[in-house]
Amino acid sequence: MKNRLKSIKAAIIGLRITAAEEPNFRVHIAISAIVIVLGIIVKISHTEWLILILTIGLVLVSEVFNTAIEDLCDYNNKEFDELIGRIKNISAGAVLTSAIISFIVGLIIFIPYFISL
Repeated sequence: MKNRLKSIKAAIIGLRITAAEEPNFRVHIAISAIVIVLGIIVKISHTEWLILILTIGLVLVSEVFNTAIEDLCDYNNKEFDELIGRIKNISAGAVLTSAIISFIVGLIIFIPYFISL
């Protein structure tokens, strides 16, 4: 049990570091909060909530992994390296892909509600 609590504490520290040092993570959190408020206002369905939460989670997890990959690359190589740049770009591309997918999912969920208003 003690090891599990240490693992949870380490994970929380990791999230704090990401939130403190990665502006894009904070942007994703802010957009997520707006989307959640919109979901409450238009009263999306239970299934839509599940899908929305999963896509929000996809973006946030992608950003956390991207931050970890970038930090690891920076730790291992302080000077510019073409391969490190490529790795960082690919990792950032994963975040962008998850954000685009989430945006499309959001449109699919919310457009019918906005049309009916």
